[in-house]
Amino acid sequence: MSSEWQKKYTETKYNKAARAELDRDFDRAFRLYVNCVEDYLHLGRIASDVKLRNIVRTQAGKALERAEKLKAVKRDLAPVLKDHFSEQEQLYTLRISSLIHNTSFSLWGESQNGESDDVSQPGLSTEQKEKGALWSRLPGSRHPVYSSTIPLLPHEILQQRSSGVDGQLPTSPDGTLMCMSTESNKQLWPSLMEKAYMKLMGGYDFPGSNSGIDLHSEFQGEKTWERLLQGFTEGRCVLTLGTGERPQVIQDPPISLLPAHCYAALDLQETDGQRYVQILDTWSQSHMAQDGETYDDRPIGTDRTFRLSWDETCSTFDTIYLSWNSELYPNHLQFHGLWKRKEMPSKEAHSCHFPLRLRADNTPTNAGDYEVLILLTRHVRNIRHTSEFISLLVRVDDEHDSADYTRHPASLNVFQGEYTNNIHILSRVTLRPKTDNWTLSVIASYDGVYEEVGFTVSVYSHILLSWVQETTPTKYSRQINDSFSRRNAGGNQTYPTFLINPQYHLSIRPTQTVQTPGSRGSKAFLSVMAQTERSIPMNLLLVWSKGERVADPEDGSIAANSGPYSYGHAEMSHRLPAGEYTLIVSAFEPRHFGEFSLQVDCSHPFDLTPIPAEGAGMFCKALRGEWLADSAAGAPGFKNYRMNPSYELTITSQTQVMMRLQVTDSSSTTPLNVTLFRATQTTSLGAHVVTSGPYSDAVSGVVTPQITLQPGTYLAIPSTYSPGVERAFRLLVYSTSVTQVSASTRT
Repeated sequence: MSSEWQKKYTETKYNKAARAELDRDFDRAFRLYVNCVEDYLHLGRIASDVKLRNIVRTQAGKALERAEKLKAVKRDLAPVLKDHFSEQEQLYTLRISSLIHNTSFSLWGESQNGESDDVSQPGLSTEQKEKGALWSRLPGSRHPVYSSTIPLLPHEILQQRSSGVDGQLPTSPDGTLMCMSTESNKQLWPSLMEKAYMKLMGGYDFPGSNSGIDLHSEFQGEKTWERLLQGFTEGRCVLTLGTGERPQVIQDPPISLLPAHCYAALDLQETDGQRYVQILDTWSQSHMAQDGETYDDRPIGTDRTFRLSWDETCSTFDTIYLSWNSELYPNHLQFHGLWKRKEMPSKEAHSCHFPLRLRADNTPTNAGDYEVLILLTRHVRNIRHTSEFISLLVRVDDEHDSADYTRHPASLNVFQGEYTNNIHILSRVTLRPKTDNWTLSVIASYDGVYEEVGFTVSVYSHILLSWVQETTPTKYSRQINDSFSRRNAGGNQTYPTFLINPQYHLSIRPTQTVQTPGSRGSKAFLSVMAQTERSIPMNLLLVWSKGERVADPEDGSIAANSGPYSYGHAEMSHRLPAGEYTLIVSAFEPRHFGEFSLQVDCSHPFDLTPIPAEGAGMFCKALRGEWLADSAAGAPGFKNYRMNPSYELTITSQTQVMMRLQVTDSSSTTPLNVTLFRATQTTSLGAHVVTSGPYSDAVSGVVTPQITLQPGTYLAIPSTYSPGVERAFRLLVYSTSVTQVSASTRT
């Protein structure tokens, strides 16, 4: 928008703020005044007219003065949320990312008169220095050349920056170029392009690219050949082949490939079922003769390509990189944001996370699936830092509202949000046609050495998408700091220890509004976020309950879910009626230990309290046993029930008792039951006291209700439903006083 139009727009906003102040709507007036200050200051930075800059800065001072006076009148003003999507915030993010390798790079188009602020030379590599490299201006490059007039790389890779260079290039003392060059040095622009890129990357000792920097990795083996062939022949993608750390020697033709290097694929061919890749050998490495000696490669001017079959290509090169033409996707969105590290109770740093949401409106139902590509780019400060990690988690919101991703083994094979020290992460999402709107949740995460780091999220799609900029206000908030330890790290729900995971009683209270009889009031907006170390996959599960500890959540009892386990972070938001819930925080494996923070925000008042562990405050006796061939007697209906293992409980004073039975190997389900009887002097069973109920194959096992027992001797019998099932088991006996428990000998 033009500067004059933006000035009028902000003046209108200021007038609205003044009217709100007269109406004593101080919260709204304060928010509008603060927005005016931000708009005026931003306009003062970008306006070219000096007179206009002075006017808007004066107006910014007036708006700030009114906001300060309102703060003095009403001390509990509602906080003003930062608009991360505003033009000034987007530019601010890009500007603070301008310092790369201690060199300032201007934003694209902000250089004065086509010149960059810094035209210093990039550092030379060790090899160049050893050869006595000099900076020389070759014939044909008399005048300075600036990269702000040359499109070096796609703007999302360069963070929309220009890199200033002059016409000098590194040469040996005899004048030979010591950089990228063409035959006979007929073209200098490749050398200048390389120089500008080396400057951005910190010098000619640039360690090299990887799959996440210059190209986006899309390779999926044999299944992708048809897609590659079509895209390559239509000119829609570029294919590059990368070698590993060790040198590779091709026998036919005899070529030795450079280690850790990328080779360009010039052509893909498929003839009579045979698939071939034409590869360019630009470095012309020496070829191996049969006697073991090397000889010079082909003379300059001859063909420097070689051809390999597709199978040979896949076995020879470590990686295959693809870069697709973004113009394939007519709809494009971009967002620039900042990761800011928050204070944690532990000295150990936790990841920073930035949530975004995308909305897909009016997807036609008469078409096929829609592909959406989402690219996360970390703004670089130092390319040599390998301890900076990023993660991108993308999911379709309504797919996870009621599904239990901690229960089903198939869903446990997929982790989301894995961290990498690459600069880029590309995620592909497929949307099915539907009548209503799709909403995508995007979580961009960072774990590294810097307190504040910029990033860019770019979205490419065939359908119209928009950022969800509106936020749902939450007046109530609570944060809990906890940890996964040997005491409470239960893993996912395929483990019988799932029930020991940290659990919390969430009680959402209804708002004080007029309600109809039988109504529970308006639904509350609930947002829950958990953070931990980047190496720990975690999940959040919200279950309808009475606030008690939940051992085996059933699908119908799940109110909300954070989706598949994701590294270092789990988040969910949902609209729920007021009521009682159990919130379960779990890591993927029982071996995952570490601190985590839990943040709960809600539009309704709520209480959040930790739920005590099962048997908390009671004595616990853990007994291990097994059903063998002569003791796997099965249920009472099989007429041999007394042959099952049994345990005597000796009670000396009135006490409360509860028992849990579990199989130690939960790889297969086994219906279980444990029942307590009054012991007798004979071999027959005494009076029935308590049972865990019908036989159940729940992974966490079965449990008896907590009951009060009088002094005496009791007999506990664990059993499987079917006889002949040989399994190891664990019996936990909880009691409020010391209880003698021992294996009973059958007579």
